[in-house]
Amino acid sequence: MPSNSEIALAKAVRQAMAAIDVEMAFRVIDVNMRPRLARYFRAHGYPADDADDLVQNTLARVFQGVQHLEHESKFMPWLFTIARNVRLSAIEQRHRTISEVPIDSVDAERDPSPPGGEEEDQALIDEVWRRIAELPAQQRQCLMLRVRDGLAYEEIARTLQLSVHTVRNHLAQAKKSLRRAIGRKLPEGGGSL
Repeated sequence: MPSNSEIALAKAVRQAMAAIDVEMAFRVIDVNMRPRLARYFRAHGYPADDADDLVQNTLARVFQGVQHLEHESKFMPWLFTIARNVRLSAIEQRHRTISEVPIDSVDAERDPSPPGGEEEDQALIDEVWRRIAELPAQQRQCLMLRVRDGLAYEEIARTLQLSVHTVRNHLAQAKKSLRRAIGRKLPEGGGSL
């Protein structure tokens, strides 16, 4: 169920658009969604500059299509569907334009030691991200939308066009796989998942 603030946000945008106050409508979307979208893209491995470009692209698409949104309660799943599509388009474009880079030059640019000497913590974080990347696509998408973006099961279901039951199953399987692979206890039932 979308929060009252999310519904209020969608209503404010639609009212500004109806009043032909385009600048105000864009400002409402930008102020409220830019930080959340930036976290979404950075969590998918984009550096800050690239994430900002993807956020801007997403906000432009949201702004262009918001007047066609049928119900305010569907705003967040709709927004994250657009963000996901922008991200997938960026991946496709990167694959089309990628050039070969010698492996030696990539290795030379990497700093293997994390700041502050927290090598064990960094190793665990790296392991968790690696294991998340290995999850089946729908499990990974459900997990990221739930944990990183804070979407409710119903919002995830609408965003990914799945049933709530399927979302719950994907999250349970993802949690089980991560717990088994990492060998550490993850949050029990009442946790983030």
